[in-house]
Amino acid sequence: MIEEYNLLKQSGAIPLRHQTVVDWFKNYKQPNYKIHRWIKKGYLIQLSKGLYMANPDITGEKPDKFLISNALYGPSYVTAESALAMFGAIPEEVHTVTAVTTKRTTELVTPIGRFSYVKITPEYYSNGIEIKTMNKNQNALCAIPEKAICDLIVTTKHLLFRGKNDVRNWIDYMRLDELFLNNLDPAKITAYITNAPKKSSLNHFVKLLKHD
Repeated sequence: MIEEYNLLKQSGAIPLRHQTVVDWFKNYKQPNYKIHRWIKKGYLIQLSKGLYMANPDITGEKPDKFLISNALYGPSYVTAESALAMFGAIPEEVHTVTAVTTKRTTELVTPIGRFSYVKITPEYYSNGIEIKTMNKNQNALCAIPEKAICDLIVTTKHLLFRGKNDVRNWIDYMRLDELFLNNLDPAKITAYITNAPKKSSLNHFVKLLKHD
């Protein structure tokens, strides 16, 4: 068991697929029993069916929730309030990690937190994504600022802008940071509108950014 424990210790913060852990126990008759025992002992934390993480007390590394979000349900990238909080665009702490996906909308509750995924079309999904380095060189797929604000508008139910006043009221309600808004590139948002839902609302938002 020492060799397998060392493999676990060296795995760091990277989420572990079931087959990876099974391979560690390939010399045992019942690898799944060994995995079950490790979960019971707290060596492994089961995030979902077929996905685990090593106990941070063993590895000394805690996986970033954005990294976990990508691994739990994909394809997906972190966006909307979660990304905006990271960018310092909103003052509130966000407890649920929000992502978008091309698969069905779902919400997953794990031992380390809650993860929400909203379905969008593949055409709209594919732009405005970057690989962001999180804690200790952990990489996660996230929206860039312009896409994050678009995703928030697109995925918020019953949110429609019929003019600049609606946009201003929403900005005040969300307490969006003025410097963040000033640094947004309207041209990038305009490019996303072609394949986006709520085209009219996004256009009103862009017009406000441009001070038209």
